[in-house]
Amino acid sequence: MKTAKDPNRLEIYSKTQRARIFVGLLTFDPKSQIYTFEYDRAYLKRRAIPIGPDLPLRNRTHRSKKNKLFSSFADRIPSRENPAYKDYCKEQGIAPTEKNEIILLGTIGKRGPSTLIFEPTYYEEPISPLLISFRKPHSTIHISSRSGLMVQ
Repeated sequence: MKTAKDPNRLEIYSKTQRARIFVGLLTFDPKSQIYTFEYDRAYLKRRAIPIGPDLPLRNRTHRSKKNKLFSSFADRIPSRENPAYKDYCKEQGIAPTEKNEIILLGTIGKRGPSTLIFEPTYYEEPISPLLISFRKPHSTIHISSRSGLMVQ
């Protein structure tokens, strides 16, 4: 299987001189258009510092308004009006027209003066049945409008 970056999830870490600590997970649900940030339990047991005023520690899980990234994260993404915006994007290998805020935060958003680190998460892409059939000796492909694609 092939691994790929998940465009809807970011792991958030805090890096100090002594350690790198997992803070939590930021996700985006494309169906509901809601962002969720969840603090890690182990992080909350330490002398934790909230990421921002909109993400207080008294709640472990935070849900955004529809299609609205938490301001504590949105503020870390450079403005498109910034003269260096296109250069930031080019350095990170993304298009200046990229709109996915998870991708923006995980690439150009990590440039700021902060102890926070934004790391993409990965998932395994499924291998298509057609590709599997090419790898099997003497396999037969059946296409049916009822049952779809079958490899034997």
